[in-house]
Parts: sequence; C-alpha cells; structure tokens
Amino acid sequence: MRGLALGLLLGLALAQTARPVEAFTRALGEPPPGARVEVEARNGRLLAATYQGPRNAAFLALLLEKATGEALGQAFL
Repeated sequence: MRGLALGLLLGLALAQTARPVEAFTRALGEPPPGARVEVEARNGRLLAATYQGPRNAAFLALLLEKATGEALGQAFL
C-alpha cells in the first residue's frame, strides 16, 4: 500500500483489474496535457493501467474509479 501511495505522489499510478478495455478507455477520456495512460490487456480485459505525467489528483481519482469499478475516487481526493 505504501508503494502505491508513493507511486501516486510521483505521478505514476498502477491498477490491476479485469474490466473491458474499451469501456475503460471510453469512460476515462483524454488524459491531462503532457500525460499518458498505457493499458495492458489480455483477452479484451484490462489487466493493468499505467499513468505517467504531471500530478493531477482529479484525473488519478477518475482513473482509480474507472479501472477498479469501485467508488474510491472521493476517498483518494
């Protein structure tokens, strides 16, 4: 858990889940300017999502919610 928190503070976030990739990318939308989201998939399902870019708590909260399907964004903010 501490490693994830450190990664988020450094502008790097990882999530592992099994949601459909198309639904995830559609729901997430465009990342902030200067940022990118890389998606790793297996059988059309989201295996991992990586964010690299400037600190943007609102976008990271959205990424966390869309990747996991859990309402964790508000608690993250």
